[in-house]
This record gives sequence, C-alpha cells and structure tokens, in this order.
Amino acid sequence: MDEVKITMIGIETVLLDRLDLAANLLGIRRDFFIHQLLERALRSSNQTDPVWLKSSPQGELGTGVFLVPDVESTLVGAMKKIMVPGITYLDCVRRGRNVFFQWVPIRVASYEELPGQSCQSHHGA
Repeated sequence: MDEVKITMIGIETVLLDRLDLAANLLGIRRDFFIHQLLERALRSSNQTDPVWLKSSPQGELGTGVFLVPDVESTLVGAMKKIMVPGITYLDCVRRGRNVFFQWVPIRVASYEELPGQSCQSHHGA
C-alpha cells in the first residue's frame, strides 16, 4: 500500500511539474491553466457506460443521446435532450463535441425505448 502511495505522489509531482511548464509557456498561472483544462473537459462529457464499449463490436449501431442548450427556453441554463438513432459510438463522439452525450447500444435499449428515461437509468443494463 505504501508503494502505491509513493507512486501516486510521484505521478502527482510529475503532473504538477508539467502543468507548471505548460502554464509558464502560455504566460498564465498554473491554477488558471488547470481551471481552463477542467472547463474544456466539462464542455464535452461522455456519459457512455464503459462496460458497453468493452462488449461492443466495432461498428455496432446505437442511439446517441445529446444534452444541448435549449435556446428556446426562457430559463437560464435550460437543456434539451436530442436523440439520434442508428449511429455508431465513434459517430456519437464526433457529434457530441462540446455537449453532454451518451451512446446506448441497441442491445441495451432501442431508440423507441429511450424517450422519457434518464441517461443513468441504462447503466449496468
């Protein structure tokens, strides 16, 4: 267990050193640089269950479930769910840049079964 802790401390030190170097090259503070990285990571949030991907043959079709800003709503921060049937996981990832998304294989739930269900309801299916 102590060996694992030492390894993690070593990894953290290397990562912090690399973040410092990158921030210095950009001329910004490390904490601001980390904030920007986290913001960018959160803009595209893949919520696909990794178990589905491990058991998914390449090219398997499924439904892309995308959570996008609802610009028609008067509520600040309102989001809208859009579902796209008959696409592969890679196509879903390409379309899902800068939005929250999940790919659901047809063997887990069909397009017709998805409306009204939350993304989390399919995990572990």
